[in-house]
Amino acid sequence: MAEIKPFKGVLYNPMAIGGDHARVCAPPYDVISPGMQEKLYSRDKFNVVRLILPLEKDPAIPGVSKYERAGRLFGEWMNGKVLLRDKDDAIYVYQQEYSASGKKCRRLGFLALMKLDVPNGEKVLPHEHTHQKPKEDRLSLIREVRGNLSPIFTLFPDTDGAVTAVLKGYISRNAPILDIEFEGVRNVLWRLSDPPLISSVRAKMKDKKVFIADGHHRYEVAGLYRNELLARGVKVDDEDHVMTYFADMDSSENLTVLATHRAIKKMPAGASGTIEKTLSHKFDVVKCSGLREILDKLSAGVNGNTFGYSDKGKYLAFSLRKNIDVNDLIREDKPVEWKKLDVSVLHFSILPDIGVLQSEGNIIYSRDASESESLVLDGTCEGAFYMNPTGVDQLKKVALTGERMPQKSTFFYPKLLSGLVFNKFNERNKAGR
Repeated sequence: MAEIKPFKGVLYNPMAIGGDHARVCAPPYDVISPGMQEKLYSRDKFNVVRLILPLEKDPAIPGVSKYERAGRLFGEWMNGKVLLRDKDDAIYVYQQEYSASGKKCRRLGFLALMKLDVPNGEKVLPHEHTHQKPKEDRLSLIREVRGNLSPIFTLFPDTDGAVTAVLKGYISRNAPILDIEFEGVRNVLWRLSDPPLISSVRAKMKDKKVFIADGHHRYEVAGLYRNELLARGVKVDDEDHVMTYFADMDSSENLTVLATHRAIKKMPAGASGTIEKTLSHKFDVVKCSGLREILDKLSAGVNGNTFGYSDKGKYLAFSLRKNIDVNDLIREDKPVEWKKLDVSVLHFSILPDIGVLQSEGNIIYSRDASESESLVLDGTCEGAFYMNPTGVDQLKKVALTGERMPQKSTFFYPKLLSGLVFNKFNERNKAGR
């Protein structure tokens, strides 16, 4: 089902960056705050943030868009041998070691090119809705850089462990080409260029459906860019693919999903005094002493629709009553798998019942519950809702129905590093822009 192929990756030249690869890497563009953007800019003149999230304006080059600057810079770095293209086709085995909830964890996967499956989406299944503004931003960037700067993050069912066995066997016999510590996460990369092993991985992936975990906007934009080229009569090859990271979703040790909490800037007038009564129509509501007790209640109710709420006057934990049918709770014409999601219950039942305005900008999303609480305590927001993480099995069930989850339904940790490997398209398309 999933069509993949190796590619000649573009990597930083160790000689050009003084051998310090961590100085030129960055998180994905969509989790980089303005403050982090400036810090990464100042960290190194070759930091990848200059490509994936360039500053709006550069006084040294007035009148040149940030996208064109990124395109020029990518070309300059390649021509100046700051970036080097590998001579042989390869897939890149990528392992991350990190700590979560007090435990040491490890995620193993690989990077390859994946054939685009848009617009049909029968082989590659998304799970979240996309938004027009981020797509316009990434489309403007890909037109100029003509390549993939960061990988799409996908999951696949490796039920028999066959793909993982190939990857583990290879890394046990070969030294990595990169070993980087970045923000508490160890990132290790191997170059697998052995044709028989690559053929083995490709064959084992052919019957797999792939689920997008992160990178929905960039995946759709890759399809839009491909279609633009076809409309101009340009023959596509790598442009009909996208650089993708594949991780086994059947291995519990391979995935850590964090919750994304919601802090509300403007709550309805008088909500603090009426919210408990409003919730009690459908939920069992318990008053809590503070955030710690809410989080304990969330952990205890991980298998049901359990939530927390706080404002300056109260802390509450509440769970959906067992006699409430989600089909009655949510009137949307959606599959029951979608209706059972905590994010669906929150956004299509709880928030509407309370009267919370869900317009863009009224909700601040955070994976840190303490941060959401602080936004309420310092007056930035008037209330906060606390969530359990969406389960990988839930993601799979919803994706298989063809539905997409509400925004910010999942946060896979850790994020993939940008700056390890790039995929540069063939320059024959440069004249076709």
